[in-house]
Amino acid sequence: MKAIGAWRGMLGKQWYSWDEFVEKVKEWKVSSAIQYLARYKLDPRMPSVPRLIYPNEWKDVGGSFKAVLDL
Repeated sequence: MKAIGAWRGMLGKQWYSWDEFVEKVKEWKVSSAIQYLARYKLDPRMPSVPRLIYPNEWKDVGGSFKAVLDL
């Protein structure tokens, strides 16, 4: 995860924490990758590929937006 943090700093990106990300996904009622891809660009703090930014958490929910909604 350290490498991603370094890239984040270099690119000037500040992602949401996992909990904030989950709240945003719930707010948007996103239950699929297709829905997410249509929405994430509306908020510059949302990553295009969540599994790369939150690898451990994403693995814990089985890599599913539907599972994120159930948190």
